[in-house]
Amino acid sequence: MAAQYADLRLTDGGDYDSNGLEPVWKSQAVVLVSNAGGLFTQQSDQGLLWRIPRYQAIEERQARALRKRWLPCVIGLRQVTLADRIRAFVAKEYIQRARTAGQQQVTVLAGEVHRKMGLISRLPAVCSALRAGSFEVENRIKLEKADGPNQGASLRLTYRLLPASPGDLTALTPGELSAPDPAVRDPKVSEDDLARYRRCLDRLLDQIETLQGDAEGLVARIRRFGKTGRIPRKIEPLMLTVAEIRNASEHSRIPTSPDERLAAKHAMKAVLQWASQRGLKIPDGCTSQGY
Repeated sequence: MAAQYADLRLTDGGDYDSNGLEPVWKSQAVVLVSNAGGLFTQQSDQGLLWRIPRYQAIEERQARALRKRWLPCVIGLRQVTLADRIRAFVAKEYIQRARTAGQQQVTVLAGEVHRKMGLISRLPAVCSALRAGSFEVENRIKLEKADGPNQGASLRLTYRLLPASPGDLTALTPGELSAPDPAVRDPKVSEDDLARYRRCLDRLLDQIETLQGDAEGLVARIRRFGKTGRIPRKIEPLMLTVAEIRNASEHSRIPTSPDERLAAKHAMKAVLQWASQRGLKIPDGCTSQGY
């Protein structure tokens, strides 16, 4: 027996998966990835024995980059883009501060944002991100005026601050007050409601299959149930809507918009209707009243 293990060698997971991602991305709702790989340095050729590990390093770097690109797709997440970073920065440094100061509007200079973020030659990206309609929806603002070149540092954008919450009507114009805005009509959806919707989903799925431990996240569980036919095809995206909006509310630096929370509410209502028709017990606090 001793001879059998005389030349036993142990290595870490880097032989196959340098980042150690595969054991966890199939079962965890949140995955933190730290890449400790070194960067290439420029060196002159030192012969064949020097080039061989160099070739291996290039292959390893390619595999690592592929896995990092693959990870968000596998676990159902969207990669954070430069536009996301720009909008998050302006929301925090300009929009939120203007609201705190009680201002009715705020002006953003593209070149100033570019400089403060430490970007290099990315002015077109800054200008495009600040003109995006999603930026206005996410932050409850409306672009009133744009002065200067469309893609230049001197582009000056002036936004009017709309109500921070659906129930606050003070910043709306008469035309907006009469508009059929579902978020204004239905101001009941809060971050706490989103957390309650998630708990309801967990309890409903527990009636189909009891979760063994905490290894599987809610999104992964919903996808598995849909793939195996345990929930109907039309119900799976509704459940995912509720779960993903709740995840965004909890983990994203950008707050969910009233319309997004309202979408989660109506999706949850449809899920509860399906659960009732199937004969599942509606958990306490999850009745369709108020949805």
